Amino acid sequence: MKIEETITEPLQRYIEGTGLLMRFPITQSARGMVSGGKEDDLHRQMEPFYSMWLEDSPRLDWMARSVISDIAHIDPLFGGWASRQDLMKMARAWSVRGNGEEMIMLMDCMIHCNNYEPYCGDNAYEEVTEELRYQRVDGNIGSGEIYALLHSFITIVMSPPRFGRHKELFQLLKTHWDFLRHVYCVMTGSIIGLGFANFVSLANNLKNAKYHPYLHLVYWFLSDNADTLCSKKQQKGMVKALTSLEDIMYRTEPNPELDELCQMLFPEEVREMLIKHPKTPYRQLETEVKELRKEKSELKKKLNTLAQKQEEITRQMASELQKAFVEDSIPYAEIEEELLELPPKTVGGVFSALNDMLGGNDVWHKHYKSLRAKVRKREKEKETPTVDARQIFQIGDSPQYDENKE
Repeated sequence: MKIEETITEPLQRYIEGTGLLMRFPITQSARGMVSGGKEDDLHRQMEPFYSMWLEDSPRLDWMARSVISDIAHIDPLFGGWASRQDLMKMARAWSVRGNGEEMIMLMDCMIHCNNYEPYCGDNAYEEVTEELRYQRVDGNIGSGEIYALLHSFITIVMSPPRFGRHKELFQLLKTHWDFLRHVYCVMTGSIIGLGFANFVSLANNLKNAKYHPYLHLVYWFLSDNADTLCSKKQQKGMVKALTSLEDIMYRTEPNPELDELCQMLFPEEVREMLIKHPKTPYRQLETEVKELRKEKSELKKKLNTLAQKQEEITRQMASELQKAFVEDSIPYAEIEEELLELPPKTVGGVFSALNDMLGGNDVWHKHYKSLRAKVRKREKEKETPTVDARQIFQIGDSPQYDENKE
């Protein structure tokens, strides 16, 4: 059966609006042509359609692009042909419509051809990098995403690991592009490929649970550049969002599967980030949290012990005073001296407790006012306690001890 009858003519009629497009029979015919040794004829007759695809022709709808993509995946000569195309010309054409999802489909087809070689990669890389630099000035959501995708694609295909490894890296890009768009936004200083009004909204969107394992790849860039990415009115909102993200990041075990890819895409930025913010392994952080919790528990025990001692002292003093008042076995001056020898932080509590117990006693009532004045004076005196509850404060679930806190 001829290629024209089963593939190109049905495709042409569909594009012209005069026929239907049956995707499965066409792709099956293409496979049959290749297995029958007619790949040269298939490729030659498909080239005009490939060109329309790379030029993002408005004549092609989603269905037509999908069928052309299917055939390109089958065509063993597509990769060599695509290698000779002007990638920047292609990107500029695609940037008008800015459909990132379809651009990924095209690049996926190109990179899965074993004979694809980035012949024009160096020039295209310089040009697309320059385009990304100016995104903050004159870019837009659609074009920015297309240029970011081309930057990713060229970086991957020009990297030292070849063939199969490139496919793995591109698959990661394809799978996680939703997250990586956030990274590109922060790096370019422009909201690209995302419908957010500002970077505060972008930061809040990163709270989504699916992004948590990868926050270590964007948090520090966002935090270090928050002043330039936000207006003065947005600073408060950004600080609040960053605080939440940092808490999430430290409570979530990081997934390193995108680390290598991000280091390839942004080598200088990632290198600087790692110097300024060396990565602390999650397990180490987890251990530190456990140690802090243990310390918190020990401090709590010490405070409870002090409280118990205070109660015990109160009971002893009450007992001694009752004996003094009833039996007249201890002079009042000694009782007063014992009370005023208590630590400044303890004496008030003991005095209050004693007053509750002995407020109706004549002897206590006689000395109450003068003793209260002395207790208040004692409370104002300074001391160096073994454990000062004011020095124990808590952030989240992690207690910290500040020896300089007054």
